[in-house]
Amino acid sequence: FLFDVNYNNSKQRVLSINIHAKASIEEPDSYNRRKAAAEGLYDELQSRYSDANIIFLGDYNDDVDDSIYNDRQTPYYDFVNDTTNYKVVTKPLSESGKKSTVGYSDMIDHITISNELFDEYISGSAEVRTDVETLISNYEETTSDHYPVWSHFDFNTYTSIEDDEKRGKGEIASRITLLPNYPNPFNPTTTI
Repeated sequence: FLFDVNYNNSKQRVLSINIHAKASIEEPDSYNRRKAAAEGLYDELQSRYSDANIIFLGDYNDDVDDSIYNDRQTPYYDFVNDTTNYKVVTKPLSESGKKSTVGYSDMIDHITISNELFDEYISGSAEVRTDVETLISNYEETTSDHYPVWSHFDFNTYTSIEDDEKRGKGEIASRITLLPNYPNPFNPTTTI
């Protein structure tokens, strides 16, 4: 689906792709179907949406470090390996041993973004909310056997260290934007 992010009187369009890949850890056919689908999606995004702001998320039904099927290469290898164009923001959760379902020990729900959103992604914000089991009684029976997995984005433009500290980063701004003088008319020159 497409949605617009409105901020600072401007708009940015985002293409979000939500998947529910073929399940099963025991069947080679299921692994092959996930792999073929992921490769097809990668090729489609590269050929038709190479400049789009993409968030690719959902139940991958496989992990992104190694496959849940016989420790094979992840079916999402193309996305994981292409670090110039994509970032699997949930990969660190896999690497640290987190799980995204109540009864299974791997991360099988993931979020991948395209390079157009690298600056907007708040680094390290991806998380699995396992605390829902304490917030919702009988969570697995009443709600889902998957935990919520999310990440945070910030589409504002920061122009100072103080703004960045308010954002919680406490570091130098990752980009600087110089806007026209305000109010207009103003001095004909500006000294920075």
